[in-house]
Amino acid sequence: MPGGYGEKKEALFRIFQILMEKTDENHPLSQKKVEELLDKEYGIVIERKAVARHLNDLLQMTAVGMAEQLERGPKGWYMKRRVFEDTELRMLIDMVLSCRCFDEKRSKELYEKLISQGSPTIKDSTKYVYSLEKGNKTENQTVEANVSVIDEAIRENRKIQFDYMAYGADRKLHKRSDHCVSPYHMVFRNQNYYLVAFHEKWGNFGYFQMDHIHNIALLDEPRTPMDNDPRLKQAVSLSVISKERPYMYTDDPERVHCRVDAAIIDPVICQFGTDIHVLETNDPNVLDVSMKTSLMAMKYWALQYLDHVEVLEPEGLREEIRKSVEGDAGKYTG
Repeated sequence: MPGGYGEKKEALFRIFQILMEKTDENHPLSQKKVEELLDKEYGIVIERKAVARHLNDLLQMTAVGMAEQLERGPKGWYMKRRVFEDTELRMLIDMVLSCRCFDEKRSKELYEKLISQGSPTIKDSTKYVYSLEKGNKTENQTVEANVSVIDEAIRENRKIQFDYMAYGADRKLHKRSDHCVSPYHMVFRNQNYYLVAFHEKWGNFGYFQMDHIHNIALLDEPRTPMDNDPRLKQAVSLSVISKERPYMYTDDPERVHCRVDAAIIDPVICQFGTDIHVLETNDPNVLDVSMKTSLMAMKYWALQYLDHVEVLEPEGLREEIRKSVEGDAGKYTG
């Protein structure tokens, strides 16, 4: 039987841990079962009265000021509320597993951490979810260290430098270039994690995949300020990046007019947001739409939906797409 304060504190903590891991409204535990699990899983043997006292202490503690809330029901004790709801955890788990910036080992570690915060229900419902395709995960194990350095640079208003890698035919990352930049944001886009930074040499903003950054270093030199340049300030706006730079191209957004099949208006809005302009035409199956976006991104997107989209303006973009279609057609003839 634990006698010291440290042993009593451990018993209290382990009871809390058992309740967090094994209970919810549909999976309560009796006091006797808590006592048995305390002995079986942690080798802690205490009197029945001590278990009851610890449970009541936890009941009072979670009633005031804690995100978790313990409840005593007719069938036993259970955690009624947690830091994360099961639906929130499920979304975070799905994001971790689909994100390419974590390697296979780290993805599994994060999955286990997240699942430990959930109820027995989510543990059961996500068993089938955990499957990682090795070829779809980065080999770079320094992503989180990169995030730490970049976060510090942003807080302290300092520049960074790093090597930028790219995959070769051997399917390995190799150094392609080195950069000195002023970091401003980190953002997820298209299953990748990007650094948004002002590039000193280019005189413009660039987007760098976090898992392609190696040998990062924090510099003493202050960041290039953007407050006095509206164009640069807009370039780092997360809302602008989301709506006007869907594929992380760095060219300045321009107004684009397209004619699209009405059947694909959903993917149009999913890609470019609800701020686009939509006009009906004489044909109920066709819509005219316009949006402000990167021309390079629009070319890439329009070619994917070639059978359903016609770019009307600007003329230069329309001509680029025409040349691409004519040039590529030759690859599939003869």
